[in-house]
Amino acid sequence: MEAMPQSWTDDRLDNFRGEVAGRFDGVDRRFEQVDERFDRMDERFDVVNGRFDLVNEQIKEVGGRMGRLEERMGRLEARFSSWERTIFQLGVATIVTFVVGFAGVIATLIALLL
Repeated sequence: MEAMPQSWTDDRLDNFRGEVAGRFDGVDRRFEQVDERFDRMDERFDVVNGRFDLVNEQIKEVGGRMGRLEERMGRLEARFSSWERTIFQLGVATIVTFVVGFAGVIATLIALLL
């Protein structure tokens, strides 16, 4: 290794200052490139955020439709429930009618045989 000189001349200091300034200029250029990349990323994120806003609106719309569908299903279920009740009542009435009819036939047969 070379031994460091004991004193710095004005020319050497000027050269050193120029070299340091040149390196910092390179660093500044690189930071400008990084800033440009971040600006592009910000633009892309803005686009993505816009798309997420659209998706959120669509989800809200689907949620509203699901709510309306649930209301309709509730009304339909109430209608079916009343139909089930009516069909059950008709079935019971039919069975009672058959039982009463058989009882009448049996009573008539017994009356004829006695």
